[in-house]
Parts: sequence; structure tokens; C-alpha cells
Amino acid sequence: MANKPISDEELASLVRTRISTSISAGTSNLERERLRAIRFYAGVEPRRLHDGSSGFVSRDVYDAVEARKAALLETFTGDVKPLRFSPQGPQDIQEAQIATDYVDYVVFRENNGYQIIHDAIHDGLLARTGIVQAWWEHEVQHIEETIPDLDPASAQVYLDAHQQDLVDADMTVDEQGLITLDITRQMDLSGVRIESVPPEEFGVSDRAVNLSDSDIVWRKQIKSIAELQQQGIPSDRLDLVKNWTGDDLSLDPERIQRFQPIEAGIPPDDFGDQWRNKCEVYDAYVKVATEDGRTETWHVVYAAGNVLKRERVVRHPFYAYTPLRIPHRFYGDDFAGTVIPVQVSNTVLTRAVLDSALITTNPRYQVVRGGVPNIRELVESRLGGVINVSTPESIVPLPVPQVSPLVMGVMERMDAAKQLVTGTTDLSQGISKDVISSQNSADLVSQMASMGMTRAKIMARNFSEFLSDLFLGVYQLVIENEDRQKVIEVAGSWVNVDPSEWRSRRHVTTTFAIGYGEAEKEAALFQQWDEYAASQPGLQQIYGTQQRYNTLTRAMQRRGVFDVSNYIQNPATLPPPQPSPQEVMEANLQNREMAVKEQLANVAAMKAQTAAQNDAQVTAGKMQTADVSALLKAQQHQLQVEKFEHQRVIDSAEVALQHRATEIQAVAMPSRDE
Repeated sequence: MANKPISDEELASLVRTRISTSISAGTSNLERERLRAIRFYAGVEPRRLHDGSSGFVSRDVYDAVEARKAALLETFTGDVKPLRFSPQGPQDIQEAQIATDYVDYVVFRENNGYQIIHDAIHDGLLARTGIVQAWWEHEVQHIEETIPDLDPASAQVYLDAHQQDLVDADMTVDEQGLITLDITRQMDLSGVRIESVPPEEFGVSDRAVNLSDSDIVWRKQIKSIAELQQQGIPSDRLDLVKNWTGDDLSLDPERIQRFQPIEAGIPPDDFGDQWRNKCEVYDAYVKVATEDGRTETWHVVYAAGNVLKRERVVRHPFYAYTPLRIPHRFYGDDFAGTVIPVQVSNTVLTRAVLDSALITTNPRYQVVRGGVPNIRELVESRLGGVINVSTPESIVPLPVPQVSPLVMGVMERMDAAKQLVTGTTDLSQGISKDVISSQNSADLVSQMASMGMTRAKIMARNFSEFLSDLFLGVYQLVIENEDRQKVIEVAGSWVNVDPSEWRSRRHVTTTFAIGYGEAEKEAALFQQWDEYAASQPGLQQIYGTQQRYNTLTRAMQRRGVFDVSNYIQNPATLPPPQPSPQEVMEANLQNREMAVKEQLANVAAMKAQTAAQNDAQVTAGKMQTADVSALLKAQQHQLQVEKFEHQRVIDSAEVALQHRATEIQAVAMPSRDE
């Protein structure tokens, strides 16, 4: 039995219900928490108690976020590719390398990979979780061109060259026979689009554990009718929202606070142009149960209570980075929230010290009424100024309470608490020349700094998992949609790439090192291995020129030298070694000697062959003479035999004739006795 398809009305009701019950900025405590974190990050909080007090604000939240962000960005956005696809077999090594370089090309060159990673880390540290959206966008742009003064052959060549992307062409011939082409051709700009999602635009199911198991994942954006039309929304659906002017997202407190330092107010809408009217549009990915017990994922474009577009998809396009994970919950711990108490304490204590110093420099006085004829002389505190008083007791300084000497100790305790909760120590950010001494060696400082970065490594590993999922998602999008071959640079050479023939992948290997001096340690390790392997004769067969080049390249990259090709060349690209001029001369002499020897050998062989031929001819002559003699003797013998046989026959015939004659005579002449 076929499943009954869900109607647009049922789907709209399902999306509306799940959006209203999901975790979003307007329906949870996240809005107030994120708004508070933004204000502390910007140095707006804590506010001063009154106008006369110090306005100093300690920027502990800013320092903690930026220090952690800098460490992660340095690790994952350098020239060294931190992620690579693992080969699935010996025959897959080259393809895995090409896939790694191509996905890195899509993320960092076709998209602004640095900004995407930066924003994801920033949102993760301030808003618990950073969200990134990656999708395939079909985009075809029409370009109009006019090419004048072409001869017929050139015009035909140009038309043949752009035959595949040609949409329209008009041809005009002038008096000289030259052709002017007015053409319209299309340029396919389709590709992977990656974008960081602002926290207030994202929503997920209530009590979601992860994105893959969530009943609904959505993004709310402000879009105009023209943008919806470019997105492929049918015209009959656009009529449902053409007059809609709902735009609550512009009034979101987080967005207002984000733009408040640079704006004078909320920008007005474009009234009067219905195609520029903007409304809130939800890109929702909702799971729908079918009648046979399966679960389908639908992408629903929802606005103004209506389903504008629907399509069945395999997965959602969102990827989340959570720096401080909490088991069995999608949103992790609040990194900025752990530093806010430190910022409040440091701000209050520092303000107390500053206010005390200010009051000590400019004290307050109690004045007897009429004791100071000109009160302005007392109000205007001038260095060396004269104040006229009626009596010496007319002015008495008010007592000022002294700041407790424990304040500085408490502030140091707050700094230690910040280092403890953030994992960023003073040693990891920079070391003064006085830190390293005879009692405190450089190795000890390095160990202390690396131990302080342990929590940062946990955040980095969480980010590596997020980046691995993003790279795999981009790889899958390329396989499913890319139908054009491209040429990219792989290991210093240009290769053709056809993603449509790639195999599916599930594994990504991540390599990173974060902490004080860890990159230098890794570089030194590779250098030591090269020196050891090169000095061992038994390793020459397995540690050749190519392996040594790879080792030195890795060591140089870890030391910050990324243009390795400017210093050493890949052995795979080297031409065959050429001999020196002396070797060429010696080789020519040897070749000449060999040629002479070959000629002498050929002459000797020819002489021997000639002598052998002569001997053979003599032997053949002798044999022929012997054969002739034997033949003559045989013929003579045969002739004698024939003569003997002939004589015998003749003799026999004569004898027979004699006997016949005797018989005839006897008959003719009988004997006398008869």
C-alpha cells in the first residue's frame, strides 16, 4: 500500500508547531544569555554605579575569547592543511590527495574559509554553539557582449568556441563586410556555498541531543520577494507573501546590540516596492513519519503561515561547533559566562582603586557657612591656587576611607580564576625575560605552558570534529552535484579533477598541534629522524630521496616555512640527472674505442667468414670431383654390365639359331640309314 503524501496544509501546521516549541532566541533563556555575553564582550558591562565614579571596564571576556580564538585560528587556518582524507587502499592514495586539495580549494578559495571558521569559533565561545550552513546553489548568469569588426571566419570561430554556453546571437554586416556580433551567453556559477549562521537565526528541537536526531532544524532569514523568486519559488506561492511586511528579526535584541556601536537606529524598510518588501522566511528541515513506519526528511520553505516550497532531502545542511560539550545535550557550556564574574570583580575592584586615588588627589571638604567668601575658589581645584577663608577652621577635609590592602591580592586571585576556567595561562600568551632563570629552565616553562593549553586542546579537538563533518559534507555535495571537470594544483603540479567519478568517503584524518613550542618540537623530531635515517646504510632502500624530501618539507612547514618549493625541489619533478662534461668526454672516448673494437671484430669476422667460405668451396669442389669420378666409374661399370648382358643375349640368340639350323638341316637331309 502506497503512503499517502502529506498535504501542504498538514506540513505547514507541523512546521509551525515544531518551530514554536523549538529552542530559539525568542523562546528560551539563550537570548538573554547571549545578549549579556555580547555586552560584556563589547565592554558595555558592568555599568558604573553613578556619574562620578570611574568608567573603567575590565575586558576579561574579550581577552579570553580572543586568546582562545587566536589559538584555534592559528591551528586550523594556516597554510598547512590540518585535515586530509584517508586513503581506503593503496590504489586510493592519489585520489585521496586530490580530494583533500579540491575540498580545501572549495572551502578556502571558492568560499571565504577563514571568515567562516572565525565566525564559527566566535559564536561557539560567546553563544555556546557556532552554526555553519553548507549547500549547493545552482546559479546561471547571463552575460551580454558585443564583438565588433570580425571577418566571417573569425566570427564563425568565435561562435563555434561558445556554442555550448550561447543563448542568443545577432549578426550585423557593415559595408566593408565586417561582422558585429551581439551575443548573450550563460555562465554557470553553480557551486558549494558555505555561510556562518548568526545565533539568533538558528533553531533546533527542544531538548535536542544532536542535529541528526532533531525533529526539526531551521534557519530564519529576512528575504525580499525578489530573492524568493531567484530561489525558485513559484509565482503563485509568491502571491501569498507579496504583501507581507513582518520583520521581527530586525528588532532582535542581539542584532540590535551587534550593530548598535555603528548605527544611529534601525534602518527603515523599503516601503512602496512590493518586490523589495521583506519578510521572515524559514528554511526548515523537518522529519515526517510515513504510514509504513519510515522517517523522511523534508526541506520546507515556510513564510507567513504558508509552505512556499517543499522537497524531500537526505540530510540537513547545518554543522555545529560546541567548544565545551555537555553530554546528552546539543548546546554546550557557556564559555563567556564562566569569565563574566571575573570581569565584574576586576572591574569593581579596579574602579575602587581608581576612585580612591581620584578622591585622594581631589578630596572633598566640609565648609562652614560663610567661611569661604568665594566658593568658586574651592570648587575649581587649581594647582597652587589660593583660597580666601574667614577663619582657619572654615575648611575641614572630609575623612576618606582607605582601600583595603587585600584588593590587589583579590585581583590576582581573579586572574588565577580566569586562567583556571579558560585554560589560557600567562605563559601561553607570552613570557617576559624575567620568567626564565637558573631555577626555571626553558624546558620547564615550555612544559608549564603546554599543560596550561590542555583545555584549549579539548576545544581544538571538538573543532576538528566539526571541521571533519563540514569537509565530508562539502565532499558529498561535490560528488552529488559537480558535473564539470576542473584543473587544480596538487603537490606543485596541475591535474584534471572529475568529482563525479570519486568514491564515497567517511573518514577524515586531523593533524594539529596547539601549545607553547609544540610546532618546533614536531619540526625537531622530523629533522632528527632525517639525520638518523640518512646515516643508516640499512635504511637506504626504504628511506630514499622522495621520503627525505617529504620529511624535510614537513619539518620546514612546522617551523613556519610554507614556500618549500623555493628552497628544495620535489624529486618527482626533477629531470633525469645529466652527466658532467668530463664524463661526457670519457663516455665519447669509450664509445669510440668500442666502435674501433667493433670494426676490428667485424673485419676479423669477415676474414674468418671469407676463409671459411673458401674452404667450403674447395671442399665442395673436391667432393664434387670425387662424386663425378665415382659417377663415371659407375657409368662405366654399368656400361660394361650392359655390354656383357647384350653380348650374352647375342650369344644366346646365335646358339639358338645354330640349333635351329641344325634341326632344319636334319629334316631336309635325312640320314642314310633311313
